[in-house]
Amino acid sequence: MNFAEITFRLRQEAHNLRGYFLPPRLPSRALRCAMASVLPDGQTAVEKLSETPYAADVVRLADGILKHNVSLFDEEVSLGSPIRWNCDYRNNLEWTGSELLRRVPYLDSARVGDHKWIWELNRHQHLVVLAQARLLTGQRTYSAEIENQLMDWIESNRYARGMQWVSALEVAFRVLSWLWVWRLVGEDLSERCRSQLLTSIWRHGVYLERNLSIYFSPNTHLLGEAVALHAIGRLFPGLPLADRWRARGRQIVAEQMDVQIRSDGSHFEQSSYYHVYACDFFLLHAILEEPSRAYRERLRRAGRYLWDLLGPTGRLPFFGDDDGGRLFHPYGRRDCFGRATLAAMSLYFEGDEESLPCSPRDLAEIGAWWFGETACVDGREEWRPYSRNSNYPDARVATIWQGDRQLILDAGAFGAFSAGHSHAHALSIVLRAGGRELLIDPGTYTYTGDAQRRSIFRGTPMHSTVTIQGAEQARDSGPFGWATPRPGEIVEIWEQGLKAVFRYADLTHIRRVEFQTDRLVVVDLIDGSAVSVTVDQVWRPGVEVARSTANRFDLAGVAELAFAAAAEVTAERGGQHGWRSLVYGTKIESDVIRQRYVGPLPVTLSAEIIFKQPQVD
Repeated sequence: MNFAEITFRLRQEAHNLRGYFLPPRLPSRALRCAMASVLPDGQTAVEKLSETPYAADVVRLADGILKHNVSLFDEEVSLGSPIRWNCDYRNNLEWTGSELLRRVPYLDSARVGDHKWIWELNRHQHLVVLAQARLLTGQRTYSAEIENQLMDWIESNRYARGMQWVSALEVAFRVLSWLWVWRLVGEDLSERCRSQLLTSIWRHGVYLERNLSIYFSPNTHLLGEAVALHAIGRLFPGLPLADRWRARGRQIVAEQMDVQIRSDGSHFEQSSYYHVYACDFFLLHAILEEPSRAYRERLRRAGRYLWDLLGPTGRLPFFGDDDGGRLFHPYGRRDCFGRATLAAMSLYFEGDEESLPCSPRDLAEIGAWWFGETACVDGREEWRPYSRNSNYPDARVATIWQGDRQLILDAGAFGAFSAGHSHAHALSIVLRAGGRELLIDPGTYTYTGDAQRRSIFRGTPMHSTVTIQGAEQARDSGPFGWATPRPGEIVEIWEQGLKAVFRYADLTHIRRVEFQTDRLVVVDLIDGSAVSVTVDQVWRPGVEVARSTANRFDLAGVAELAFAAAAEVTAERGGQHGWRSLVYGTKIESDVIRQRYVGPLPVTLSAEIIFKQPQVD
């Protein structure tokens, strides 16, 4: 640590220690300050969505919340009464301590449980659902429940004490939810509740300013914290320190745009899910305060990259970590979250030369609430894929299209810093054909709840690439880091294919993939000085698999995976590697197919995916 970091951390800890004994006090004269009318009030969204399936789903979720049944990571959890805010309901483990935030062992799953389950509840995004239901139905029962839960939380979670103050990012998520609640149904809340909520909003701002992740996690953590700090200052200009927070937050977000979104539009953590997070954060900030032209252009590139990743079906491949959360409305299929983000971005860039896709059904989750009057849901086109071959040199990701078929190869794999949210999957491929996900990335499953599974899911053998001697492409250095991560490289790209390389310390893997008329051909060359090696060419189908012959596999009637007659091919479902995760905390059995070679180098392994259905142009 340099002198600046040491000074920053000392001030940070001194503030937290003082706040532990003497929480910041909001002057009474500030308790009546009003919220600026920057965000839509929700009435336009209600008019446009009142008879839609989305509205019905919101009311269904809200009715469950009234009974203290909350959807966390797409799993309904019964909270009981009173709500145990520090409980991992999934594993029924509760941390009851109220010690200084730095003394909470939040990574010790044996004592605390999986902290992600605790924090997801305490983001209070379910309170925004209650606010939306109040507007959609006109029933004050929902806002009454908001008040009950807010008052209980504020009383139960004192400043700088316990689990809810450990992570500045979680503080940011929570206060952003409160800002939306205030904007949508603030007038329904009693004067006592509004007073306590405003005090807590201000304290969250005080905490964020002192605990920004400038040195700890200068990634989406710092970005989300800065967005929230700016939002408090922008929406409540009458609060003490509001002008300073607005300026500080705006400065950091602008800086992080240049740092986190690379020139090709990709996010620097090399995680597709965190790319969606980043797009949401940067877009919300741009709505709150008009950014520079350079900021807008980089955000547009991020949208274009997201569009390409979503493929022909509009579903996100899970390259790198996916934590199951979302900035706004964290409900539904996680691989579809990107569609609503892209639709909202299309509203922001409406009228620009290159439009982004925006179907009416994709506007309901974000666009209608963030943009109000400008979020017209009529006359929009349906989903359209990007459908252009692209090379993203900063991400080292390439996409190849053949009609309604898309292949994505991730050669970069490892992101910034210690690559904490990256997986060791260099040269892995994802393949879509029409509406089917033929080859997939298996996802994340967990962060700290199961150390062994954390390691397995982010390891090389779980992905559609090559493993040599069963080894990883980098050395695991804990649940959020890799030692000596090496990026691969895309060395050649042409209309129907590409060639990429990944270099180990003493071995080289060259992968060539090419679309032909009715098939995808994959050829892997492994070379090096080893006398004898075991090489596995791994395949992760995303559809039902049936073995046709010893070396041929039917992929849901859509295609066939075929190997040379002499190849040694095995298939596994369950066991160590035969799993996938569609949402954080949940895993399901999945097929993994391996072509194995044992012997000297060099060796070439090849396979074909033969399409049974014609491509659609």
